[in-house]
Amino acid sequence: MKFGGTSVADGKKLRHVAELVKSYHENGNQIVVVTSALGGVTDAILEEAHEASKEGKVSRVKEFIADLTKQHHAATHESVGDNASTEDIIAELDARIEEIEKALTGICYLGELTLRSIDYLSSYGERMAAPILSGLIRSLGIESSHFTGGESYKKQIRFSIHDYYMATPGLGVMITYAPPCTPLIILPIAADSIQEVTNMPIDPICKREVPPDTPYTSYHEGRTYYFHDTECKKKFDDMAKNIVRVKRSLEDKKKISFGRLRKDIIKPGICAACGACAASCPSIIMEGEKPKLVGPCTACGICYNQCPRTITTEEGLVGSIRHPYAARSALKGVKGQDGGVVTSLLAYALEEGLLDCAIVTVKSEDDPWRPVPVIATTYDEIMESAGSIYTHSMTIQALMNAVLQGMRSIAFVGPPCNIDAVYKIYKSPYGLLHMFMRANIFPLGLFCMDTFSHEGIEEFVASKHLGLEDIESMKIWRGKIELEKGSETFVYDLSELDPYRSSSCKYCTDLTARHAAISFGGVGTPDGWTTVFTRSGRGYEIFHEAVEMGYIESRDLEEKEMARVLNLARMKKVQKYGIIRREK
Repeated sequence: MKFGGTSVADGKKLRHVAELVKSYHENGNQIVVVTSALGGVTDAILEEAHEASKEGKVSRVKEFIADLTKQHHAATHESVGDNASTEDIIAELDARIEEIEKALTGICYLGELTLRSIDYLSSYGERMAAPILSGLIRSLGIESSHFTGGESYKKQIRFSIHDYYMATPGLGVMITYAPPCTPLIILPIAADSIQEVTNMPIDPICKREVPPDTPYTSYHEGRTYYFHDTECKKKFDDMAKNIVRVKRSLEDKKKISFGRLRKDIIKPGICAACGACAASCPSIIMEGEKPKLVGPCTACGICYNQCPRTITTEEGLVGSIRHPYAARSALKGVKGQDGGVVTSLLAYALEEGLLDCAIVTVKSEDDPWRPVPVIATTYDEIMESAGSIYTHSMTIQALMNAVLQGMRSIAFVGPPCNIDAVYKIYKSPYGLLHMFMRANIFPLGLFCMDTFSHEGIEEFVASKHLGLEDIESMKIWRGKIELEKGSETFVYDLSELDPYRSSSCKYCTDLTARHAAISFGGVGTPDGWTTVFTRSGRGYEIFHEAVEMGYIESRDLEEKEMARVLNLARMKKVQKYGIIRREK
């Protein structure tokens, strides 16, 4: 007997289902009950998962879990009442709900919702309804047990996802459809009436039935998936790769073993042979000038963290920070990248007379998306520079021109490499002392993982049968590049741009422009927000003034948001080791 969501929507309806099952059982029928989730639960869980991946708000997850708990506790008390079995049901429900909370919290921290996560969460509504209904049937005097399709396998009930057929000695059942996580409620029955109902596999992307002999299949984690066409197969394969990457990321967070030290430091040949790892761990010795593991590794991480070649501290990864924020523009009409904070900050500083000009980059009028550095002195010129261009801009020449024109308070906006150039001018002003002695440069750094040649981007866009002149917006985030043309958005894997990546980016290890007064980036925070690191005293003060004057909206950066920045910064730091490894 299969009961949909409407039939088991609440406690009252669950009671009706249990009485119906009882009446059929008393008439001598052999019964398996397949139950759906309580009303609206599955949709609510998946909606919350999507919001968690976008907003990353753990507080919202906790509110959702509280409502979910209240709904299922109420259904239990309304249907089963207050008796000896109620406490057991509540305990099992709380355990399931705790698993949901952990999964949603993990999605918040990762900022990603994978196919595997969706599959994992989709069954939880049913997995919570099953113990309530099973306990309710027991309270009516009928022996009943519940388990998922996956658990049925462990109980010696053979289960094939292709044929949807179940059988076991002493127990016979008939079902129409039951994926591995579908909860089943088994009542004692004989084994003399096992029936088989065969169904075609379901495409996990488009949810349509496909013939078992379809040429479009993928094998992932011990299971074969069947697809309707090449497009569905490609979408699944892309998501499967993402699952592997996320799992590796989670494993890295769980433990750091000697194997990680060997991979990142010893094999590339950058070990300093200082012996810090051997001195801090009895399982490591120095054999010649190389560390060697001679005992058990507990993955405590001490050897990796004590190595002078590894970068593990926050300051080592992103530089010195006075305070981290999440921010976005509070000005109407600002269409900057992510939160538009750089544009709004410059607008405030110019209008308040704190700056004479700002060195920014705009798009060429003659050659679409080619960067052109300009000296902006008005609000309109600042607005024209909003948005990111992923090609290197020669902004130092514009800075020199501004100083020669007599500008004295100058904001300079650029990626880490350009900020480093300004920093060196101040630290080692050889030949430029007279030019810069009277100039006050206010460096504003932009997070940067890669830049690409203009010709390369043009070639890439053309390969997609698009023209750069038609592209209104370009954004790189989470391993994708998004191109907007009118009302259409085209999304491609960033790896397709690898052939056009600037060669110097392979050796750059600074993600967050550590020498800037303030650094800005779209990493860590939700869409529409900017991560802001105030570093210098001037940077801290001017940012707060812009917030107080209503140009910018801000809040403290959350721990999980900072963790995302640190993870990407770590990737950028160690990429040069990978280059050494490849060249060998």
